[in-house]
Amino acid sequence: MTEAINPLISTIIPTYRRPVLLRRAIASALEQRGVDVRVCVFDNCSGDETAEVVHGMAQEHVRIRYHCHAHNIGGGANFDFAMRSVDTPFFSLLSDDDYLLPGFYQRALAALAENPEAMFWVGETLCVDERGAIWDARVNSWSREGVFNPPEGLMAMMHGRAPTWTGVFSPISISEESARRSTAWAPACVTASASSGRSSRPKIALNGAFGWDS
Repeated sequence: MTEAINPLISTIIPTYRRPVLLRRAIASALEQRGVDVRVCVFDNCSGDETAEVVHGMAQEHVRIRYHCHAHNIGGGANFDFAMRSVDTPFFSLLSDDDYLLPGFYQRALAALAENPEAMFWVGETLCVDERGAIWDARVNSWSREGVFNPPEGLMAMMHGRAPTWTGVFSPISISEESARRSTAWAPACVTASASSGRSSRPKIALNGAFGWDS
């Protein structure tokens, strides 16, 4: 399969020494249907089989891009480097030990199209243990679904209810804005939670991404 000339979405995956879980994360992004996705892996000089895993997958999927730093620059710096690389209209950050559930990007794009005033979309991130049992779904405790304007969105994130970055989907403008600002800011956002595969109750919540922590 050839990459679209101008991919719509970048899946940004910073990684360090998690090649097995990284393979799962990459596959979950590539399996998103109905959207043009580029998967960008930023290896913080793992020095293990990470490069082999990514190159092997890239032989079958030209939509994968790989960058490996010459030395370990630290997790924060790798995250910042990855954010500054975004050049597609939309992007999401995916932890190397998380994965996206089916329909994540389609739901996010639809919600942002319906709410053009929102700066980003947040969906439910399901945290599970090694047996697959859900132990946290923090966005599910928000008071409602839909658009949150400042400061309501910030207040909804208080008391341990902030979404993880795996559940956030944004246009590139928010990446550019965050790169310029050094202080916290609170744009309007739209929330939505999705069915997890373990629940038959799909619904819309703040931002729109779905993933599983392992």
